[in-house]
Amino acid sequence: MRVVGALAVLFSAAQLNPASAVTVGAGSVLPNAVSYEYFGLNFADNIRTSNTVGTLDYSGQPGCGGNCSATTALGSSPSVTARVNEVEYAHTSGGVVQASLGYYMAYLNAPGTYDVNLHAIDSLSAPDGASMSAHLKFGQARSSTSSFNNFDSTVLEEADCVNGCPSPGFVISPAPFVPDHLVSLEANVLYFIQLDLLFRPGPSNVEISGLIDPTFTTAAAGGQFLFSPGVFAAQVATTPVPAALPLFASGIGALGLFGWRRKRQASGGLQLA
Repeated sequence: MRVVGALAVLFSAAQLNPASAVTVGAGSVLPNAVSYEYFGLNFADNIRTSNTVGTLDYSGQPGCGGNCSATTALGSSPSVTARVNEVEYAHTSGGVVQASLGYYMAYLNAPGTYDVNLHAIDSLSAPDGASMSAHLKFGQARSSTSSFNNFDSTVLEEADCVNGCPSPGFVISPAPFVPDHLVSLEANVLYFIQLDLLFRPGPSNVEISGLIDPTFTTAAAGGQFLFSPGVFAAQVATTPVPAALPLFASGIGALGLFGWRRKRQASGGLQLA
């Protein structure tokens, strides 16, 4: 599997609206994560869906010739992954595979704005020429927390396509993918991050796969990341890091000392917008 380099990045530094910001504090319990997994092979003649965090295993079902699964995961490394090996079934082929995960986070610290590094690993592999896309969006959350696309404003959005963008996919423009984005976050405010994979497989009997795995880190002193239940958080180190030092893309954070990976659990029925 290769890490894809040709993709689109939409970056908008949205100003927080104090009137609509959802504030949190120490001891707050953030809203649950939401998930959605979908298999509709053979032009959606055979459909399986789930909105429980975990794996929707379609292996052995009509149109699957090997490993067919869509997984949303929380724990210490929230991510979405999917694998598809489609074969023709009843003289039909094609369809859609999707995996989506959304969860909440906040950075607790003294009131103010802080720089946080959002590092997102994105990999797509489709050696048979199938179209597929990966999409990540992050921004301030709305007060209603029962569905996907729960954004009051957008801080960062990026999308990646291989072999064309599957429809309905994500609008992208030619730009190199930059895994690390330094975003300015308001302390003690609720944010939402959403990860989406969308595949348009064909009956090649060749496995295609995708992954999105984001990480938050910061060099700020004295703060703490807070996440949806089931996403593991950790105390941020209290020693600030010079801004010139690079932020590493590891799950531990900048230079392996200061940041943290987090995120986790949820369930719940919801519809993708």
